[in-house]
Amino acid sequence: MPYIDVVFEEEMPSIPQVIVSSEFLFPFTPCAHGAMDAIDHRVSSLTKKGFRLYGGASPASTAVSSCGPEPASGRAVSLFSWMAIAKKL
Repeated sequence: MPYIDVVFEEEMPSIPQVIVSSEFLFPFTPCAHGAMDAIDHRVSSLTKKGFRLYGGASPASTAVSSCGPEPASGRAVSLFSWMAIAKKL
């Protein structure tokens, strides 16, 4: 799955909680006409300095016949919004 490494401008006082939401879904292939059946995201390697955000979207499974099996099981790079919240110590 595609990912980006997020580095905070300033180190957090404690390991934060991270909230993620989809912002823009890449259409992957025109054969799906923008229809999606999966939007996945996962935060890993969370520290006071940043985290790794995995995320992507796939074309709708009904498009398998026109897209072929490979694109329907893959993930395309998409944009995600995130917010990190930490308690002051």
